[in-house]
Amino acid sequence: NGQVKVYTTVWFSLDQRSLQVESQLMPAPEEDVERCYEFLLRKNSKLVGLHLAVGMENAIYLVGSFPVVSLTGELLDEILGSAWTYSEEIFSTAMAIGFKSKYKYRGTKA
Repeated sequence: NGQVKVYTTVWFSLDQRSLQVESQLMPAPEEDVERCYEFLLRKNSKLVGLHLAVGMENAIYLVGSFPVVSLTGELLDEILGSAWTYSEEIFSTAMAIGFKSKYKYRGTKA
């Protein structure tokens, strides 16, 4: 009984000079860990604006930092769109690798 990513939550944290963006992609992989991280690193090299990182409890996050002076409605829309798009592109394959005995693959191989 695997998970299906039904929604993407994005957290924004504004400080004096930058906007921090964070979205949890998946829990820490439990199986075929090396292969899962290899897949994530290869995907990471192609991401623009946001990147993959290991966060709390070793979960995988999409994160980014943007200067406050560059913030516009258009940029915020682009950030949200990127978080959703990258989640859609990466989640199913990463879960199928990192939780292969628990996750039922739904999607196209990336």
